Amino acid sequence: MIVGLLPNTGRCFDRLSVPYPKSVAMTSTPLYFLGIDGGGTKCRARLRDARGALLGEGLGGPANIRLGLDLAWGSILDAADGALAQAGLDRDALDQTHAGLGLAGRDQ
Repeated sequence: MIVGLLPNTGRCFDRLSVPYPKSVAMTSTPLYFLGIDGGGTKCRARLRDARGALLGEGLGGPANIRLGLDLAWGSILDAADGALAQAGLDRDALDQTHAGLGLAGRDQ
């Protein structure tokens, strides 16, 4: 289930149970959502559009922050770049992207 916020409204929507909001559908600027699953051995990224359609996936190395922030950040960027590339996009699209990250090692 994908849940998001409508731009400039603060209202939530769930793409599986609520019709696609017209205010988002009519925007001329694409809106993307990037999910990052940063584990101890690999990092996965998925990029979706505002409708929830999968645009790209990418993989990176370990993203456990206990291994060092530089290593984790590099792995996150590798995975994100892979998802963007698969979608035919580059890092310029990050200006229109909301990201959520789950990283290993945070509570340790």
